[in-house]
Amino acid sequence: KDPTIKRHANLLHHLLDLQRQIGDEAWRATAREYIAAMSKSGAAPGDFAKLEIAYYYENSIKEAAELSAKFLEAYPTHGLAAEAMFIRGKCLLSSGDKEGALAAFDSLVVAYGKVPTARTYTNGALEMAADILGESGRVNEAVRRIDRATTTNAEEKAANLDHKGCIYLRAGNWKEAARAFERERQTGGVSSDVIYRALCNLGECYYRTGDLPSARLYMTQIVDRWPDSAWARKARGQLYLWGQLDTGANDSQRE
Repeated sequence: KDPTIKRHANLLHHLLDLQRQIGDEAWRATAREYIAAMSKSGAAPGDFAKLEIAYYYENSIKEAAELSAKFLEAYPTHGLAAEAMFIRGKCLLSSGDKEGALAAFDSLVVAYGKVPTARTYTNGALEMAADILGESGRVNEAVRRIDRATTTNAEEKAANLDHKGCIYLRAGNWKEAARAFERERQTGGVSSDVIYRALCNLGECYYRTGDLPSARLYMTQIVDRWPDSAWARKARGQLYLWGQLDTGANDSQRE
């Protein structure tokens, strides 16, 4: 619990991440030193450091799943238990066990949903659970998971609405998808990127319903308001594609 050792552990953590990003193989030796430092620091048990390295740095899913189970059994109330459970859910999902992952994410929310310091992981668990449910056709359950996420600012609220809209979009419920994206567009205090994203998705929804004039209107708004943005380039491409498809359909009808 020496603060000097804690600082050493934190510095090693950042060095390890930097080395991994630049492809420096020295990170493996640093990882061993990191485990030793974390074991002494009191900042986290050495078992969690091993789990973190196996999952984040070595991408060893099977080992990370085993280490997370051992960590949760040994330290169920530790401050890092929520992250360990989140990692476990992602490991199960990566291995193809969607129902096991869903159970892990739901358990995380039940166990740590009221713990302020675990908010990142409880929200992440709700989002991952929503995706699993949405992909399996359980759309209403998916939306309920998103609605349970805690939002503290406009950007987070807009992101939740976007997530909800995308689930409806993938399920083919264009009406509800458009409703979510429209609410996202009208969220005050958000960045321009959020508005671009919502307008693009609204255009897609209306195109899918066969309302091409409305679809074009949303895309044209992006091009007119932000002509030099990446979103405008995407909108121009979409408008061109729709024009080509519409021309082809009309040619077929004439034939």
